[in-house]
Amino acid sequence: MKFDNPSQRSGSKDDEGLLASMTGMVLGDEAPKEMEFCPWRMARPFFDNFHEYQDWDFYYLYSPDMRYTGPFLFVSVEQLTTFLGIINSHLDTQLAIPDAHAKRFSYQFGSGNTPCPKYLGKVHDANSRAKLLDEKSLPACGDEALKYGQAGAEARDKVRETLETIAKYGHAKKKKTPGAKQARNREKRRTMMMMLQDALGLRPWEEALADSKDQKFDVGKAPPFPPKNSPVLIAIDVEVHETCHDIITEVGFAILDTEKTKTTAPGDIGRGWWALVESKHLRVKEYSFHCNHKYVDGCPDRFDFGTSDFVSNKDLLQSIDDIFLEHATQTSSAGQIIERDIIFVGHDIGSDDRYLASIGCHMDTKNVVLRADSKDLYQHLRSADQGRALISVLLDLGIDSKNLHNAGNDAVYTLRATIACAIEGMKEYTKQQETHCAEDVAGDVRYVQSEEVQEKEVSELLEASEEEVPEKRDVTWVPGKSYYYADDCDDDNLPMII
Repeated sequence: MKFDNPSQRSGSKDDEGLLASMTGMVLGDEAPKEMEFCPWRMARPFFDNFHEYQDWDFYYLYSPDMRYTGPFLFVSVEQLTTFLGIINSHLDTQLAIPDAHAKRFSYQFGSGNTPCPKYLGKVHDANSRAKLLDEKSLPACGDEALKYGQAGAEARDKVRETLETIAKYGHAKKKKTPGAKQARNREKRRTMMMMLQDALGLRPWEEALADSKDQKFDVGKAPPFPPKNSPVLIAIDVEVHETCHDIITEVGFAILDTEKTKTTAPGDIGRGWWALVESKHLRVKEYSFHCNHKYVDGCPDRFDFGTSDFVSNKDLLQSIDDIFLEHATQTSSAGQIIERDIIFVGHDIGSDDRYLASIGCHMDTKNVVLRADSKDLYQHLRSADQGRALISVLLDLGIDSKNLHNAGNDAVYTLRATIACAIEGMKEYTKQQETHCAEDVAGDVRYVQSEEVQEKEVSELLEASEEEVPEKRDVTWVPGKSYYYADDCDDDNLPMII
């Protein structure tokens, strides 16, 4: 498209809100194919600075690419051009779209029977924009998935490439993360690991020290310390439709109660606890026919740890809540329901958190005391710069797996990987403790020997010269012996070995 020069438009007062009266569309109406759209991210700077001059009509379009969980937002090119003309008229400016970047501001959709953007609504200020564009209120993916499925592969790929290009605008390759931020992220991962180990009774958390200070971790024995607050570990994996991420097709659970693990040896990489894990696999009836295959090889019908439960889409949230009620609550003697502490486990947990929130399951409202991400835990364990995919983590830890991308299986393997990271981390921690202990014991021995040597030599000096005792005299260094210099040692009064 060739943009009109906004600086040459009349920009009369009657132009304000022009497009607001031209659309005549309601929420969900599909725009005509001939309509040209400007990505909202390109038009946003104009809105942020001059939103008081015109209403804006928004449109949305979901991508066939499963990596994008939300819709892309657009305004019409005609409205943007009219808007710039109004601004130029009112403020005597020369705002215009640079010719070199014009293609970034204009796109058309609908070729090959692919969907066109749909009407979302109107905004006129920052408040109305925030309300309309709130992630929780954006429309779910409707018939777009069906249309993409019916369209030809070439047309579908063209839309995918176009939206991917739009997504990359403004995201040039960034410089490496500053050292301070890297350090903060490392500290977060370290803290996550320590909190998980405390919760599993693997580490001597503060309250347990008084009674169990001499206990040591051993994979062949039950945890040496009581699990801190006796939480329930609940691993969750969510599988969504590959072309419309608002459609949840499967939810998997793996549950491990620390009341069961505290009397059982974890074994190497936690194998001893695997039999204590309870697993569940929910499949949504309405989408049970679907199997992801474009980007990953889904296998919803191959749950290896039990029997899948089929639930309707409208009952999915209640089914999830029922699982939490069953495994993360207990009844007091007075008959009251008491929530137990929950450790929410996942691999790259943020995406599962968002998918659950999209159907009203907000983990923040549950008694979650820790989010344990197996990706971050593994990254800490290996001191790696980046996280790894679940399959890579499992292979490195020596955990056999099959039929991944089934939500139930993935939840189980994610929990196994999480436990393995905690166990392997404790092995390293124990080695360090033993090394430090050995060094301390050796130091104590050298300290005593040094004192005895020094006392003997001082005594000999006194006997050799009763008339004169030197105020300070260097002791002859003899190879193989150690000496303690209370006044002269610069290294924290540690003995020196020659």
